[in-house]
Amino acid sequence: MEDKIIELADYFISENTTYREAKIACEKLFKQASHEIELRALESETKK
Repeated sequence: MEDKIIELADYFISENTTYREAKIACEKLFKQASHEIELRALESETKK
């Protein structure tokens, strides 16, 4: 898992002009992933 974290950090840093922008982009992705997890949890509850 640590390798994936480093890979993602490298990606965000290379795709953004500043470290601040890289951090903001990472936080946006984290929010989207968290939202997707919530949607899947709700979906699995409705299928029961």
